Amino acid sequence: MSVLSILVNGELFDVEVVSRSRDSVTFNIAGRTYRTSFADTVPHLPAGSSGGIESAPGPAASTQGKSSAIRRSHSKNAKPGEVHAPIPGVISEILCTVGAKVDAGAILLRLEAMKMQNSIFAPVAGSVAAIHVASGEEVGDGALLITLTPKQSE
Repeated sequence: MSVLSILVNGELFDVEVVSRSRDSVTFNIAGRTYRTSFADTVPHLPAGSSGGIESAPGPAASTQGKSSAIRRSHSKNAKPGEVHAPIPGVISEILCTVGAKVDAGAILLRLEAMKMQNSIFAPVAGSVAAIHVASGEEVGDGALLITLTPKQSE
């Protein structure tokens, strides 16, 4: 099972995925179980796709001087654009750079927990303002991972 944090109308929910198949997902939110079905199969991104992330010029964010201690923060007071760890784990891959433009739902990084890779998604469209972790770093539940500057409505 994996746990995801999702932002719905500005409210953060922890969603525990119980099972998933090609056409449905069963999940728990606040102790209640839900099952959702898809009209069509979920499309997979083609090899080499950006997954909704546009590259920004320049190098990736510097991680020098960052502590290797477990980072902890409370995601209950998360602000729009803040991306927090839904579970404790190790950052296995960072897929964005500071300044990159991202779509809501784009995969920003992968977090390994209990030998499972968990994709961490952008809660809103915008640009990556800061990356607070480094690949290989151990993080605690609720740790601030990435800060996005939300895209302004037109």
